[in-house]
Amino acid sequence: MDLACIRAARDAPPPEVPLMLDINCAWESGQDAIGFCRAVAGMNSRGWRR
Repeated sequence: MDLACIRAARDAPPPEVPLMLDINCAWESGQDAIGFCRAVAGMNSRGWRR
């Protein structure tokens, strides 16, 4: 994941507008996935849910 790209997308609209993240990739480990979640915490992001 390119966090710089995600941060740029987050900075474009006002912060109250949720940022939709569709992360369709394989993680190397559970720790990588957790690290990503921590990195985007506080960005008012949403993920796709079933």
